[in-house]
Formats: sequence, C-alpha cells, structure tokens
Amino acid sequence: MKETNFKTDTKGKESKKPDIKIFVSHRIDMEAETIDNPLYVNVRCGAVFDKRENIDMLGDDTGDNISEKRESFNELTVQYWAWKNVDADYYGLCHYRRYLSFSDKTYKVESGESNNNCVVEDYLSEKIIVKHCLNEKKMREVIENNDVIVFKPIKAQFNNIQAMKKSPDYHNIEDMYETLKIIKELYPDMSSIAEKYMNNNEIYLYNCFIMRKEIFYKYSEWLFNILFELEKRIDMKYYSINQYRTPGTIAERLLGIYIAYLSKCKQIQKQQLIFFKYIKKQSELQPFKKEQVTIVSNFNDNYAKIFSTFLLSALMNISKDRYYEFVVLSEDIREENKNKLLGIVREYKNVKISFYNPFKMLDDVKLFVDNSVYSKDLYVRVIIPYILEKYDKVLVIDVDTICKTDLKELYDQNVSSYCMAAVRDTVYGGYLNGARCDIVEYCKNTLKLIKPYNYCNTGILICNLNKMRQKYSLKFLINHINTHKYMIYEQDMLNVLYDDDILFLDPKWNVFTYTNSHIENSVLYAPKKDYENYLKARKQPYIIHYAAHPKPWWVSSADFGADYWNIARISPFYEELLATVSWHLSNHLVAQSNTNIKIGRFRRIVDIILPHGSKRRKIVKKLLFR
Repeated sequence: MKETNFKTDTKGKESKKPDIKIFVSHRIDMEAETIDNPLYVNVRCGAVFDKRENIDMLGDDTGDNISEKRESFNELTVQYWAWKNVDADYYGLCHYRRYLSFSDKTYKVESGESNNNCVVEDYLSEKIIVKHCLNEKKMREVIENNDVIVFKPIKAQFNNIQAMKKSPDYHNIEDMYETLKIIKELYPDMSSIAEKYMNNNEIYLYNCFIMRKEIFYKYSEWLFNILFELEKRIDMKYYSINQYRTPGTIAERLLGIYIAYLSKCKQIQKQQLIFFKYIKKQSELQPFKKEQVTIVSNFNDNYAKIFSTFLLSALMNISKDRYYEFVVLSEDIREENKNKLLGIVREYKNVKISFYNPFKMLDDVKLFVDNSVYSKDLYVRVIIPYILEKYDKVLVIDVDTICKTDLKELYDQNVSSYCMAAVRDTVYGGYLNGARCDIVEYCKNTLKLIKPYNYCNTGILICNLNKMRQKYSLKFLINHINTHKYMIYEQDMLNVLYDDDILFLDPKWNVFTYTNSHIENSVLYAPKKDYENYLKARKQPYIIHYAAHPKPWWVSSADFGADYWNIARISPFYEELLATVSWHLSNHLVAQSNTNIKIGRFRRIVDIILPHGSKRRKIVKKLLFR
C-alpha cells in the first residue's frame, strides 16, 4: 500500500511527499458516501463478519488483526489493523460519518449525544468538501506542519469522571478506575497526567486524530496494551449493547490522556469535527421494467402510515399484466416503516417500492415554509425531472389520496405535447370568483398566470419528464425555489413554471373532499361548468383526494371518510391510524371542555371498544396515552 508521490523543492529537485493515510472506519451493514481524496483509506470495521459478496473496500480482517472485536472495540479494530499492517508517514483515524475539518474558519457546533461539539452537516457534498477544505493540498499543509491533529475538546459542565458516572447506560465507572490502575502499574510516569485529565472538564470523544508515524506507533502500543489488560480484568458478559462498547469508549478517554501527555513536547493542532447526518450511499433510480407504471410520492416519516392506505388502494385495482413501481422520495423514513411498506407489496410479483432521499440535491436551497402544517418535502416535486433522470414519464400523487381505479388508465393518457397533465382546481376557481378576496390581486401581481382559471391542483399529476427537462435546467429550478416565496408553495410554483403547458384531466382523477365549510363554500363560488363537473366527478371518483383539513385520520366522519377507513382497516399501521384519530378527538374534547372530564370519559370509551388483553388495545393505548 506504500504510495510514491513526489514534490519539487526550491532547488528543482524531486523529493518524496510524506505518505499520509487517514483510515476511515466503515460499517459492514451500510454502504456510506466516501470522499474522493487519496489521503483517505476506507476500511470495513469488523470485516470478518461481513457476509456480502463482491466488496471492493479494504477490510480489517487481514494480517495481524482484531476484527472479531468490532462490537467492543468499534473503530479501534481499524486502528489496530493499520498499525500492524500498513506503512505510512502519517496515520489518521476517522469514521464514515465523522471527519476532521481543515477549514481555518470556526463553525457553529451542536450538542447531541452522537454529535457533541461537532459541526453538523446534512450531506457529504462538493459544497461541504470545499467548505471544510477536505482537499489534499490544504490537508497536507496542515498535517505536514504538525505532529498531531485532533478533535477540539468539549468544554463540559462536568469533568471526565463525573461525565462517565452520569452515563451508566454507557459506562461502568469501575472499569475506568481499573483503567487508571493499569496505567499506574504499566506506565507510572503517566499516572499523574491521567488523574489530572480525568478530573478536567476538557473531553475528547470519538477517537478521531492524525499523528506522525513514530507518535502513532507509540500511542497504539500504549493504548492496546492498556485495553487488552483491561479485557482480562473486567467481566462484560452481562453488559448491555452500549456497555459492551467499553473498550472503545474508554479509548476516547485514553486518547485525551495521551494528548495531555504529548502537549508538553509536540506540535498539536486542534480542528473541528464534522458530523454528517445523512451519509448512506444511494443507487441511482431507474425503471425496473419497460413500459412500467411509475408512481412517485414524497413525504416524511409521519406520513408513512398515510402512504400505506394510498398504496393498498392502488394495489386493489392494479392489472396483473402490467408492472408498477412506487417511488418514495423521503429523507427520514425509519427502517421499521420501510419494512412495513415493503411487506404490503411482498406478494405482488409485478410491483416494486423504491426509496430514495432527494434532499442532497436541495442541500443548497432555502426551502421557504412558514406554516407548521406543511414541510420542506413539498419542494421535492419541483425537481422530480432530475431526481428521476432515467425516467420519461411518471405519475406524481399525494399520499392523502385513495384510488378507485387502475392507475395505468391515468398513466397511459397521451401527454406528449404537454409538460404536465392535471385537474383544474375548482376550489381555486371559487377563490378567483370571490371566495377569497386576496387571490385575484395575488394572481395578477405575483403569479402572473396567462389564464388564472386554468390553475391546477398538483396533488395528482402526469409528468412528461423529457419535456420538463427540455424546458428547464436543474440550476434554473433550484434558483427559482431559492428566489420565490409563494402562498401555496410548490403548487403555485408548478403552475407558474408550466403555465399554458398543462393538459387538463377529467375531474374524476382528483376529487378533493368537502373537508370543511370553507372548501364547500369555495366550490359553490367556482365557475358554473367547473362546479357541475365537480359534482358529477363526486358520484364516481377515480381518485379521492383528502386535500384540506381536517383529514379522515383526524376526524373519522370526514367527507368520504368511510372509503378511507375501509382501506385503513387492512393497513399494518391501523393501530397508529386509530391512535391518531383518537388523539385529535381527545384534543378537541379537551379544548371544548377546558377540563379533563371528557378526556377521562373518552379513555373509558377506548377501554370499552377495544377488549381487555387484546394486542390492538395495548398498542392504541400506548400510542394515545403515552
């Protein structure tokens, strides 16, 4: 692995560049994004347990290694492997989601359990690499002029001993006392430094550093001598999964002790540490079958249960001779919820669900949201043409919908001459006719639509992605998001961008419900033809859209609520949906009475409806009354 790089000195002679290797410890259960920089060496931690095939990344299980200690030594298995098997002039250690910054600037830090005193970034992107100077030239400049680079310590409220005592879920303080005893026995000249450091409130965490070769060798020998001796003296048989990481967490304190020891005679540079929130590497989205029906939805984890009802309703109407892909665009869906959704389609050979996090593309964008009811997820659909670059045409459907017919009938409609197809918004037509006095002026001065009455509801769309990409570049779309603040967020934006380039669909494809009196009144204000078409569509809807508030999972008696709950009953999220409607009813009762009397009665009703001892009763009560 020895690299041969050269630089030219002032006399024009070539000389070797110092060989710098910063070992990045990677998990074996997740493929993470990496930095394209020759100074970083990516290594699988605990590679001896990796059962995957055709993995190119180096593992810590060759030569002299302790790969099997991954669960207790964590990233230290990579450090040990590098120490024993790789030659370099400088050695470093960091993690797949934590990297030392080389910027001269100081950035705001956070104080969470996993990112304490770290600069938190959402994504590992080119912008962030530039921001933190993670390029070879700058890194060499800093590294080659210092003996040690280390994470800036946390100025804690408590000293190291107190901090460990206050976290018994991670630390058995007796293990740290035993470690101090071992230091006194094996390295008596370090004992007073260790005691002083442990009673200091400067804390080094995460085992991230870079050291000159001779320092790294001495530190590694010192560290592992202590930890291997500690292993012999403590019994971790009954430790929890977090406590079982004791050698790795104690190593964090040992690093701090060693830095205190080195500080008297070595040049030590302290840099900020970066923590990346979303580091999982994603495969590019592409169709899995020719002529498939592609349905795209974007939402956050809170709406996974709502998506389940839409998904189930769509599956009830699909054709056996056609393929369907449901693409879920989300940043934060938990694995538990993903598995529930995947379970719904498991028996369908012609259906696939793909999950993709699109927000790296919006990392530079100021996503304007001034209403707590909405989220930044709204803006994802504006850049869908570039999120799904391998697709020619897709349906984009809100999750607060249920299908009454096969979505292939919608997908197969000819939109070749248009960017989009959608249903004219009857409610908005009512706004323009006086249901909202501010809309006419807003349309004229802000939206500047050619035909305001052709404003469409974007909850259900057919998108001709090829034509959309021809019309606007990704750069243009992102700039538009950055520079415009609309009243109805992305819906206004899409109407502005594709004004007069929209094919209007039969209203049956987007029958929004009478969720409240304001919506019902607005429909009455709509142009006569739109009003009549809406009433006709209500009699036989193809897609029911619960567009406004309250939703049927808030109020079970909502318009078309029976249709919704007929689907919800078979959802794997049914108990959560019950708890949601119950929670909203509880809040309503409390708000109405201003006492706890009605809420008490409501809880008794839940007890009566759901039999004692039933799994469903336990789940609902846990979710509702926690």
